[in-house]
Amino acid sequence: MYPIARSVLGTAALISVLAIIPAATVVMRLKTERLSGDGPSYLDIAQAIGSGKGFQEPHGLWPGHSTARRPPLWPIVLSLPLKLWSTASPLPVMYSVEVVLHAVTVFGAALLAWMLSGNWRRMVLTSLIVGLWPGTQPYLVAGLSEPVSAAAVTIGTVLMCLGRRCFFWGVLVLSLVVLARPNFMILPLWVAAALMALKASHRLDLKLIGSPRRLIAAAVLFFVPFAGWLLRNYAVTGAFPVVLTKVGEDIYGTYNILTATVGNPHFARWVPADLIPGEERQASLAARMSELELSRYYEAKGRRFIASHWKALPALLVGRVLYAAAPQWPPFGDTPAGAKYSGVYRGLEWVSRLALYATAIVLLWRRSLRLDTWYGLILTSTALTTMTTVLLYYGWERFLYQLTVLLVPLVCSAGANSRAFRSEEHTSELQSPC
Repeated sequence: MYPIARSVLGTAALISVLAIIPAATVVMRLKTERLSGDGPSYLDIAQAIGSGKGFQEPHGLWPGHSTARRPPLWPIVLSLPLKLWSTASPLPVMYSVEVVLHAVTVFGAALLAWMLSGNWRRMVLTSLIVGLWPGTQPYLVAGLSEPVSAAAVTIGTVLMCLGRRCFFWGVLVLSLVVLARPNFMILPLWVAAALMALKASHRLDLKLIGSPRRLIAAAVLFFVPFAGWLLRNYAVTGAFPVVLTKVGEDIYGTYNILTATVGNPHFARWVPADLIPGEERQASLAARMSELELSRYYEAKGRRFIASHWKALPALLVGRVLYAAAPQWPPFGDTPAGAKYSGVYRGLEWVSRLALYATAIVLLWRRSLRLDTWYGLILTSTALTTMTTVLLYYGWERFLYQLTVLLVPLVCSAGANSRAFRSEEHTSELQSPC
């Protein structure tokens, strides 16, 4: 891969700032005093952390108790500026942090494009596409965790591709994505599967990947932050392993009579448990159950439904794939501005997504990417993680976003000189502690 000089770093930083100006303008225009989706929950936890109350949700179902319902990375990151500017309104602070994280994602994608192509124009094109991606703006407005997860994926991949001492820093940064999107805990398993497939096909060059000892050390390091989160949850719930106490609700919300019935408006999607026919209200259950007890209650219901409706699973899996390929409403919230632009962003995001994925499939079919590089391995493993999530959970566009960001540098670097794929151990010219 092409080396990164200081001039490349400076140019990528400048481009990333310029590329997010339109996104920042959209946020300023569409910002609302009432967040949608998971945004209020994340902000509530971040404010609690910033005010010294700990990781809890004061306006949730269990106020005053430590919570494990949400992944910790986004609330923790957001809590730092909220604490620094404690007298400011929390929403402008949150919007500002989201925009900065989006800039970091653009920066990482730009560096990946340079490493793949060594071409300034391709790097600029990558920055513009990622910076202007129509699916991102709704995340920024709603206060969701996608910007922080995308930043961890791109920067972590860049550092791993640099090799040398930067490799393990990259693994550590990439591992943080699990604390924003827990489905990425299976990423190392897919990396291992990809390595085994390359070795079986005699296409694996260990000089490009590293020694087995380094791979084992990287796998252990990847799970260190996640293990810390599990230990924290054990201290809070008394059970191990607990990833999230929302897991049961997620399982039951995707495996129930509404989501498994072809023709139902909720088919192949996720629904809140309160919408499922005959289900007791969640607030009523929470009054006599803890977070963990409620999660296990819902999980048991979901597993029973799977066992008794296994014949419906093939159609459900197909429906999830089709839903992932369909236009989806962005979470702009219930505001006049959001309602005005939702349709526009829905269409733009869908067309952009189909064009990007179709182009990537064609390029991969033509073998325009060597998978025996760390970029290729992370991209492949992210794609397999995304496919697993879509099939087992559902095809929400939020679950495709990390893969989308990684695909843009590939598409924009198509046809680049094959000299880009040199040993990562000998390409870094970056003057840094790495």
